Amino acid sequence: MKRRILAVDDEAHMLTLLQRIISEKTPSEIVTTNNPLEVPCLLEQSEFDLLITDLKMPSVDGMDLLRLVRDQKRAEEVIIITAFGSLETAVEALAQGVFNYTREG
Repeated sequence: MKRRILAVDDEAHMLTLLQRIISEKTPSEIVTTNNPLEVPCLLEQSEFDLLITDLKMPSVDGMDLLRLVRDQKRAEEVIIITAFGSLETAVEALAQGVFNYTREG
């Protein structure tokens, strides 16, 4: 069975890049959304192995999505990516159980 990945980023070009890399380099299936408000519905409709999310997004950010997954005791691992990381957000993400926290650039 293919691993399923949900990628969330408010920047469409980043989602296109993630989709291309994952599709070309892995056998995984990837679902993308540029609207973090859709994530609760997507998680209700389907199970994923991994959630890749941007940290900084309007209305709901990556830390909110990490807390959602952990509060609901879901099985998805979470990777947070960001161009605007700080030591504080990295420590908070790790304390919340993030699988990986990656600062781009």
